[in-house]
Amino acid sequence: MYGKGLLTWLVVLCYVLLDRDFVQGVFMKNSTNFKQRIAVVIVALFFVFFVGMESLALARVGGGRSSGSRSFSSGSSSRTYQRSTTPSQSTQPTQPVPQPATPGMGRSFLSGLGGGLLGGMIGSMLFGGRAGAGGWGSGAGFGFGDFILILIILGIVYFVIKRFRARRALGIGSTGMTYGASSYREAPVYPSSPSTSPRENLIVDGLRHIGEMDQGFSETAFKELAEDNFFKIQGAWTRRDLSSVKHLLAPQMLNTFQEDANRLTANKQFNRLENIAVRQVEIVDAIQDQGEEYITVKFLASLLDYVVDEATGQTVSGSSSDPVKFLEYWTFTRKVGEKDWRLAGITQEEDY
Repeated sequence: MYGKGLLTWLVVLCYVLLDRDFVQGVFMKNSTNFKQRIAVVIVALFFVFFVGMESLALARVGGGRSSGSRSFSSGSSSRTYQRSTTPSQSTQPTQPVPQPATPGMGRSFLSGLGGGLLGGMIGSMLFGGRAGAGGWGSGAGFGFGDFILILIILGIVYFVIKRFRARRALGIGSTGMTYGASSYREAPVYPSSPSTSPRENLIVDGLRHIGEMDQGFSETAFKELAEDNFFKIQGAWTRRDLSSVKHLLAPQMLNTFQEDANRLTANKQFNRLENIAVRQVEIVDAIQDQGEEYITVKFLASLLDYVVDEATGQTVSGSSSDPVKFLEYWTFTRKVGEKDWRLAGITQEEDY
């Protein structure tokens, strides 16, 4: 009779332990739901304990049904084993496939408790300890008291299932919100720097190419050089003597300036340029072309510009008191590899 209770435990534990997902979920320490799975095992064993004890008590009272119970137990156990292992053999992958923790918890929970309930009920009905085969109200193996006990335990199990489902739903919701917040948060929008115009890009590219050929080239140093040459050339012009700036002028510019200076000399006049104030120096173009380098500089300046008679000193044109504001574009050039820049052209604002 004591063996009936042990067989009842064996049936229940076989059903529970042969649930592969449930066993893996319980004994894998890395599972996030390890504590919950341990609770499932405890609840299932709690149910089995009560039903198993009831079976032992009935076996002690009834006795005499050991062979019959073993026969049913053997058949029932065999069928349970086949149902649980056949799908595993046909669908078992060569490598374990990881599954989400939350769904695994739900299925393992239901499988474990379902196994406990089914095993306990089968064991109680098949291994009842009374002599008769009996029914519900008689002194048979499964009586009214057994039914009441099962209802009570089912109520406890229902309460536990409800609690675990509520916790699982809460866990899924919070996990989903966290995942959404971390994975799908919109990327912050940072203010972008103003885009450069195509002309500005050309200037940058041109200066870079010039710098690649002349490691000592500097944009700042070049603007200072251009401003110095601006003052030197203006001074030489007022004196009608270009000899001091010949090395700063391209041949065509030297010829043009020399013709104008000769005309002033022939007319016995001087072009006075005084109080020169440069307000802006800006590179507006830079290019390399067929071994030549060109840089155009915009000059925004003001000065006193007037012509006087060499003999009398009287003002012939312009004003010696009212400054003139002007904007000109001076283009400097040199051959690639040379150091000295020369003035190659002057363009007025309206012609640029």
